[in-house]
Amino acid sequence: MSTAMSTTAATNNGTHNNEMYLDCSLTSGRQADPIVYELHLHALVIISFAIFFSFLCLFQHLLLFFNMEMLSAICNKFLLSSLIFVVIEISSLSGKEGERVKNCHSVK
Repeated sequence: MSTAMSTTAATNNGTHNNEMYLDCSLTSGRQADPIVYELHLHALVIISFAIFFSFLCLFQHLLLFFNMEMLSAICNKFLLSSLIFVVIEISSLSGKEGERVKNCHSVK
């Protein structure tokens, strides 16, 4: 309890050192851990591929509607490869998040 009070007092005096602790929040205004930026990049890639995947599904349905089975089969291969890529990205993202959480708990 005295530690929390001394930290508060130091913060109020403006002498608190930000380098003493690791920022474990994703939305804080302080300088964040580099892993957080990598997490945001992975999330952006996953969202981009999800949008691409949905447009590709729509395109495949249009191809099937106009009886273009050959092009639809090619589109299926793109769908499968993009789905595999998204699964790999998500597994990489969860690994990075686990590493970030582990680093936060080891500092505290």
